[in-house]
Amino acid sequence: AAYFVVRLLRRWIASHMLSGLIPIEAIELLVASVFTDPAPFESPTTVSCGFLRCLDLLSNHDWARAPLIVDPEGHISSEDRADILIQFEATRGPEFQHGPPMYLISPNDYNDDDCKWTPSYTYYSPEKVVLGRLSALAKRSSQFLMICLARGVTGGQTKESSWSSIFHETPASLRSYSALFRIDPQLVVDSTCSSTSSNYTLSRNDQGIITPYRHSMEKILAGPKTLRKKVYKNLNTMESTVMLGWTPVDDIVQKLRLHFGRYAVFFYNEFCPDLIAMLWRPNAFARQTYSAMNSEFFTPMEHNWIEDGLVTTNASDVLRAIQCKLHNVVVDSKILDFRSTFEEEKKSKAERSKKKAKGKAGAVMSSSEGGSDD
Repeated sequence: AAYFVVRLLRRWIASHMLSGLIPIEAIELLVASVFTDPAPFESPTTVSCGFLRCLDLLSNHDWARAPLIVDPEGHISSEDRADILIQFEATRGPEFQHGPPMYLISPNDYNDDDCKWTPSYTYYSPEKVVLGRLSALAKRSSQFLMICLARGVTGGQTKESSWSSIFHETPASLRSYSALFRIDPQLVVDSTCSSTSSNYTLSRNDQGIITPYRHSMEKILAGPKTLRKKVYKNLNTMESTVMLGWTPVDDIVQKLRLHFGRYAVFFYNEFCPDLIAMLWRPNAFARQTYSAMNSEFFTPMEHNWIEDGLVTTNASDVLRAIQCKLHNVVVDSKILDFRSTFEEEKKSKAERSKKKAKGKAGAVMSSSEGGSDD
């Protein structure tokens, strides 16, 4: 059952547009922890039970204050566990703010050179904001699934009340992003895995029951419709039309994360990349020092100059550069959080206008008082 839980958990992560932000090794280690260290419960025996346990682990584990040690075959001794805790506390610091957000340790993470345990699979990803979103989604999905189990809700209900709704992004969650980019439908191989309108119904033909996974794999194997060979339907040319490594949306997302990762976080669904979402980083528009070597996407501050804060990020230039990168794959875009690069200037202008208004009001009052004294 563990193999199917890995597949299901990966599908759930992708449906919430977190593909590429959670290493596949981390997903496998999470599932291994649920099956090999199930205390205080017994090891899961079904896929649904294992999936629920993984959601509970993601939502309830204190990632900031405790490492997750995964040791399926008992290679890590009690002395090693004590060393891992000591190194974890030294890395996190007194306020638990430093080090990898997901401190996941496995037997392969021991470094013989410095004799230390370092989370190799999760050292760089997921980021803190991604892990926080993952934990919140896991908690909400786990609670909803428990309600469905208690009420006996099946997939035959409405879209909002069905268990499959945990694999969908709600309109409210889409509005929480800063920008949305709609991918050309011709580049989307399997629309049944979409984050907004996926299909999990079973079908049947002469060969037996066709699961959503099998249906998805057949579409991925066939490739995009525009690039398929034009042949007769009764000819089986599936094997000759397999396109390995043709993932234009995956490639463009990697380029966006490489070139614009310091300004924003990019989200997408690897199984159905019909949408790319962008979220500005909190410190993207902070004041920065000017440097001629690194002046791209910066604009000078108009007012309230300080020694170490002469420039800030130009959101318009960043968005134009992103849209230029996406011009071959995107058919539509929607900016939900267009941050002006002059937010602080607007605030300062508003404060100055208020002061001027108060000054004028004071001058009028003084002149009126002077006229009454005469």
